[in-house]
Amino acid sequence: MKDEMGVFLCKEDKRYRELWKRIETLEKKSTTALVGVIAAFLGQVIGAPATLLAGFVAVCLYAVAKLGKEAYCRYVNQGEA
Repeated sequence: MKDEMGVFLCKEDKRYRELWKRIETLEKKSTTALVGVIAAFLGQVIGAPATLLAGFVAVCLYAVAKLGKEAYCRYVNQGEA
């Protein structure tokens, strides 16, 4: 899941283009709706229920909000170098 969140947030993967479009439409909606959409989409990709992923998605988004996207992406990708 950590790797998939890294791909979603840090790389321009074509699998997530539709999800980014959905997120743009939710821009003024609640954070709960945003977490739900992301968890459902990632659940389809990795084959896991969205309810199990929602907490992890929320924590990742919180980390991005607090640390910044660049710092989060460096942390997630540090093992790739």
